Amino acid sequence: MTEFSLRRFGSDIRRLDLSYNAIRRLKGLETCGESLEEVILDNNQLEHIELEGDFPKLNTLSLNKNKVIVYKIITFGLVEL
Repeated sequence: MTEFSLRRFGSDIRRLDLSYNAIRRLKGLETCGESLEEVILDNNQLEHIELEGDFPKLNTLSLNKNKVIVYKIITFGLVEL
C-alpha cells in the first residue's frame, strides 16, 4: 500500500493482511491506527518495524516467520504485544 492509499482509506481499514509480500520494513501504520483491529504480516522479510501512535482497537499483530532485528514500538492504545 502506498502512503497515499493509507491516507485516503486509512480510517476505514480494520483488517490488514500483507503476508507473503517480501516486505522488509514496516512504517506508517499510524495513518490507520484508530481503526485497525488486526495486522497480519506473516512470511515476509521484515527486519525493521516502527509503530508509533495510538492503536486503541488493535488486538492482533502477527509477525510469524520474519527476520525482525530492529523494532521501535511507541504506542498508547496497544495493551499487549
